[in-house]
Amino acid sequence: TPAFTPARIKTLFPVIEDVCTRLNDYVKTNNKDALEVRELCAKYATDVVSSSIFGVDAQSFTTEKPAIREMGIKLMNPSFSAILYFILIEILPFMHKIIKMPFVPKEVETFFVNLMRDAVALRKKNKIERVDFLHYLLELKEKKGLADVDIAAHAVTFFLDGFETSSVAMSYALYELARNPEVQDKLREEIRETEREHGKITFEHLHEMPYLEQVMMETLRRRSPALLLSKKCTESCELELIEGEKKTIDKDMCIMIPIYSIHLDPLYYENPLEFNPERFSPECGGTKFYREKGVFIPFGDGPRACLGQKFALTQVKAGIVDIIRNYQLFPNSKTQEPLLVAPGEFTSAPVGGLLLNFKELS
Repeated sequence: TPAFTPARIKTLFPVIEDVCTRLNDYVKTNNKDALEVRELCAKYATDVVSSSIFGVDAQSFTTEKPAIREMGIKLMNPSFSAILYFILIEILPFMHKIIKMPFVPKEVETFFVNLMRDAVALRKKNKIERVDFLHYLLELKEKKGLADVDIAAHAVTFFLDGFETSSVAMSYALYELARNPEVQDKLREEIRETEREHGKITFEHLHEMPYLEQVMMETLRRRSPALLLSKKCTESCELELIEGEKKTIDKDMCIMIPIYSIHLDPLYYENPLEFNPERFSPECGGTKFYREKGVFIPFGDGPRACLGQKFALTQVKAGIVDIIRNYQLFPNSKTQEPLLVAPGEFTSAPVGGLLLNFKELS
């Protein structure tokens, strides 16, 4: 997709680095006891995505309840009536023609439309030229004659893709690194080796670190932020089940693909509950080995796969590198284990959050 080309993401890498500096400063200042990393990663993701898409500083590390994040939370926590409505149209798709209900509350829509207008006005006033997501949206508006509300809708989609799932993935990665010190040490050594060789870790280096990639992929397998994929069958097909039975999926039928069940199935993964980045090593075939089998789908698969996965991985990897470079992570006994997924959430966010201890490294 034109919005998420490597060149566009690379242009935004200095923005991500700047937020990483704020992240590190926040941890230093607030590391009195344990830190709740779900909240920490949400602050980080909010600042990255706000700066990248809207060109504004959300001030998540300095403000108790930044407005942009509060609006994002309202979007991710729909009302009970809205939940019932979306369950209804999932089961009976034709009902959306009879009963109309906006997915986005009016208050949230107004906020993001105004935010987009302000961002565009600021860019024009200061004659800022930057090939980022906002630039892409402005091009889209010009080419297709889209209204402000349509452009805001695109921006909100990018915001949600980069905010919620990315912050959950990053917090789970830090949690697993704290619980697996040998993995944490190996990753830290790769980070230091890359810095010794190149001086600093650039956008290119970030995506050329094999062990970091393995840690990220294993996190997405073991604790995928998305629980389910909802798909609509475009043509009738017949599936052969394990027991030899056959099941017909009719055209236009909506199906739910259970990501968690697939990723934790011992039929596909040996010792699936074990956090083992080595299963994604080049010697084992890497991610490709599991993707080709159709059993590794944290971003979906095919033409409808998550368009923002490259951007999401870039921001999460950068945040992890910055923390592991500067801190040793340890589990905290106050974290509720085994982890339970919070009911009614769109993601696999855990009940009670994730508390970790941070020890600053010299």
